[in-house]
This record gives sequence, C-alpha cells and structure tokens, in this order.
Amino acid sequence: MRAVDTDIILGSFNRSQGLWQGVFNKLWLFNLTEFDKVIILDADVLVRTNIMHWFDYSTPCGIQSGNDIHWNSGAMVIKPDAKVFRQMLSQLPELQSYHLYRKTEDNLEQRHEKDPLTGGYSDQEFITAFFLNNTEQGKERCVMPTEAAVLSSSLVGQNFEY
Repeated sequence: MRAVDTDIILGSFNRSQGLWQGVFNKLWLFNLTEFDKVIILDADVLVRTNIMHWFDYSTPCGIQSGNDIHWNSGAMVIKPDAKVFRQMLSQLPELQSYHLYRKTEDNLEQRHEKDPLTGGYSDQEFITAFFLNNTEQGKERCVMPTEAAVLSSSLVGQNFEY
C-alpha cells in the first residue's frame, strides 16, 4: 500500500470546472516509475479470467466501448513515466467539462466549453485526449479487443446488466 498526497491532484481543480475530481486520483498510477508496466483496474472490475497477457500490449492501452472515442480507464495498461505524470498534472487546472442538453425529444445539443476532447465529467476523456494529442507515447494508440472488456468487467443476469 502506498499513501499519496491527494491534494496535489484535487487541489488543481475548482468547482466551476464541473468534473468528478476524485476519479482523477487514478493519475497517480502514471507515477509508479519503479514498474515497467501497470495494469489499472477500477474497484468495480471483476476479473474472471487470466489477464497476464495484457502486459504484452503496447502502452498506453485501454478498452474502448462501442463507438466511443475514449478509453474506459477502468481497465488499462500503462507505462509509468514521471514526465507524463507531470504533464498531466499541468493540464488539470485548464480542464472544463462539456454536457449534453436535450433540446427536443429527438435532438441533443452538445455544448463544448474549452476543449471538446477533454469533455465529459471524468478522467476517461482526459486520459484519452492526453495520449491522442500531447505525448510521444500516444502516437501508436492501442485499443484492447472487445473480448477484454467482456472477460474482465461484464456481468449479466436476469433483469441486470453491468
């Protein structure tokens, strides 16, 4: 177990940014430089099969849901890098969320408040945009096959799907 100073990340935000700030503490994993690669799993991920082969993926690598451009940051493989971590931290104060507003029953209007790639409310869009646009590490985007999502975090039952 490792204790971290959450104020370093959480202190970078203000309420007007409209973000789920706590989930950004996941960025600390990018600073675990004593490891060559790290598999990130959210607490709500149920591993139902061996995922050691994930270490064979190039990094960063994540699961992408359907047509979404962003990775699901609840299941990723990363290569920790202190420089990348510092670059991420430097961008946090500028992040703004975007929201979808329903205008009519059939039409959604999307409002972008700063950079549409940092949109949504959480770390997922930020991490995706960061690696698509801002670092050498993101030039070869890796997306895990859909089977990785099904085998690692999908639960289906009668009247229940997660």
